[in-house]
Amino acid sequence: MALTKINNNTLSSAGIATGKVLKVEKFINQHDVTSTSTSFSTFETFSFTPTSASSTIYFHLALQYQLYGNASATNADGCVQIVSEATGSDVIISAQDFVISNIFNTNTAYEEQSGSIAGSQASQGTSAFNINLRFKINSSGRIRVFPSDGTKVNPITLTVTEVI
Repeated sequence: MALTKINNNTLSSAGIATGKVLKVEKFINQHDVTSTSTSFSTFETFSFTPTSASSTIYFHLALQYQLYGNASATNADGCVQIVSEATGSDVIISAQDFVISNIFNTNTAYEEQSGSIAGSQASQGTSAFNINLRFKINSSGRIRVFPSDGTKVNPITLTVTEVI
């Protein structure tokens, strides 16, 4: 079987955008936090400094979290967000809602979930800005996020990639 060399010209002619990666940073959650609030709360904040004012910044959040019933609740539902402050105010980059039906209705029983969310935004200059990871319960139950421990290695990891 013959090998085909793929380069930027090949990709561009096929209609696939190409670019140059300027910077990649990986951030790891350092906090063990539980919430029963129906209002968003920030469980981690990271700072990122773009290298170019004309780049695109991509965000990828891989996460594991625990969902609990809450004494009388048999469902747990909520949302996780990536929020950027690059424009000077909060901009939701990506959000994921979740619902678990018929979860245990105690404060000690839980279901562990995992997933990922991603999004992007145009660079707003070369000044440092905060990226906030937030969560809330929509109506019932509770959510927990945690840092690395003996059994969970980097359970919440945000990868930020700057591309021009």
